[in-house]
Amino acid sequence: MQIESAQTSSRGTVHSSNPPNADDVMSRPAPAHVDRLHWKLADTDERRQLVQGAAEQPRENGELEAGGASPLILGGMAGARAADRLNTTPQGLTDRQFDGVARKVRDAAQQRGLGSDIVVQGSRAARTAKPSSDIDLAIRVSPQEFDRFINSKAQSTLSSPNPGSNLEKTRVRANEVGLVQAGEARLSSTAKAIGSDILQTQPAVNERVDLSVVRRGGLFDTSPTMDVPSARVATARAAGQGALVAGAIGGAVSAANALRDRTLTGAEARDVLTESAHAAAVGTTYAVTENGLVRAADRAAGSAIERGLGNGARVAGTRLAGAGAAGAVIGAGISIYENRDGLARGDSKAIGNVAGDAVVAGGSALAGAAAGAAIGSIVPGVGTVIGAGVGLVGGYLADQALRAGGVDKLVGSAVSSAVDAIKGWFR
Repeated sequence: MQIESAQTSSRGTVHSSNPPNADDVMSRPAPAHVDRLHWKLADTDERRQLVQGAAEQPRENGELEAGGASPLILGGMAGARAADRLNTTPQGLTDRQFDGVARKVRDAAQQRGLGSDIVVQGSRAARTAKPSSDIDLAIRVSPQEFDRFINSKAQSTLSSPNPGSNLEKTRVRANEVGLVQAGEARLSSTAKAIGSDILQTQPAVNERVDLSVVRRGGLFDTSPTMDVPSARVATARAAGQGALVAGAIGGAVSAANALRDRTLTGAEARDVLTESAHAAAVGTTYAVTENGLVRAADRAAGSAIERGLGNGARVAGTRLAGAGAAGAVIGAGISIYENRDGLARGDSKAIGNVAGDAVVAGGSALAGAAAGAAIGSIVPGVGTVIGAGVGLVGGYLADQALRAGGVDKLVGSAVSSAVDAIKGWFR
């Protein structure tokens, strides 16, 4: 797949084989298989011939047009998601486990009227934790809310301690540092429930989940931290990230392609905006799909992977599996649209095209995610931009390698033959 042809169509669809009318051929953008400069210099008759030739040219290597599931967009999106997950999921927890943590602690905070400012602190957030490290969770509240909380009998055991008692000393200390621990905050049952869910195979689970109420600006309101988002917020964040990253990649490639002749016409500028929007839609779809498939992979095989290879392998394996599967879904979706006429006729070659495209797109996304995760683990705190960059390169190289090896053709041929064989059974 040539990068230059990945962003040339204004709608990202296969052009009709019908030649254009004479009065609109000079106003339409270059077809995907035609060089832009050649198109600009061509007169009406030559443009007709170019369009007709492009329409009749066979589709090679399952090529996908403008902004759809190009290896650049899939690889970049996968890399950005992988790097971002390393910086927004506590070390040692899977995405699904973190979902459970978020749900339990948010429910407890809501029931107690403590708001929604909840973070992970300490070594799990800094990515320096050992397998035996605590998981530090903080419900952050304002100074006024902290005072109300510590003086409420329903909320805290520190509300009215006996003078001179250990409980009074604990209260004084809590006021000094701005922290009420789980026992005094009546949150022990929530901490135990969280520990039982995420540390089932490790000892002393009830002692290693530190859930506290923390005063903003106090001694324990410290960095680094990770937000503990609700499921809705996490999904919205993934969607927004997908739109921004993929839209930027699609727009950059489209702009570079349009500027090859060092000029940018109004029509080309509109094409760049259109391709950016199309790429953003693909990126959003990929990110939301991947978000769900990672968790599905963990439900299906996470426990088995952890028993055999450890929790680190579980986290990496389920994330990569979700990324590859999401890439395959997006690639197949674009290919289904491109091959819709053949699929409507039950054409085995069209079915094979879809299968080959799905495999290659899945491989591109898988490679991009692996590259993004690798750079994210080497450089803690890396942002989505660097992850997207290395994912873009990884996805593109994987796409080129798979197509050069004929993987898409091999898969397509095998699927087509199988479909023809099945059809033969009913003749």
